Formats: sequence, C-alpha cells, structure tokens
Amino acid sequence: MVRGKWEAKSRVHWLLVMVFLLLNSYFLLPTSTFAATYTVDNTADSGAGSLREAITTADGNGVADTITFTISSQTITPLTQLPALSEGFATTIDGTGAKIYLENFIKR
Repeated sequence: MVRGKWEAKSRVHWLLVMVFLLLNSYFLLPTSTFAATYTVDNTADSGAGSLREAITTADGNGVADTITFTISSQTITPLTQLPALSEGFATTIDGTGAKIYLENFIKR
C-alpha cells in the first residue's frame, strides 16, 4: 500500500515537472514578428504619425517594414537628426505620388 502511494506521487511529480518544462519552453521560444506598414500623416517632428515615429518603430521590430506617406506637397522639418535605419534588414520608404521635402536633413 505504501509503495502504491509513493508511485502515484512520483507519477504526479514527473507530470508536474514535464508540464513546467513544456510551459517554460513555450515562453522562451522567440516570437515571430511580421512586416508592417507605418503611415506618415503629419509633418510634426515627433509623435504619432510623424516620420521620426515611423522610422523608430520600423527600426525597432527587427523586420523589413514599409513607411508610406498620406500627406502630399508638404515639408517635413526635423528639429534634430532623424534616426538611422539599421543595416540588418531593408525598410522601404515609399513616397509614391507624394511630394515630400525634408529640410535640415543631415545625412551621416
């Protein structure tokens, strides 16, 4: 009788260990990130819809994204240098059909 209880506890113990290991391996696996499109819809230097925000967000997720513009015939005047895009992946800046001018743009 004692041996039967010990075997049952041992099985439960191993089952709990296996569940724990499976859950840990699930949470340790890298998550996949999909490419996204970020839209620039204002000429502000920062904040939602700005070119700076689009570049920062696109560069931060580690995949090749696209930045598009819904503004036309506008001038974007960054107050400071825009962030650089990483070279590890290709982010597309698509200005098709838009006449966008960058003032005070400093290229590294």
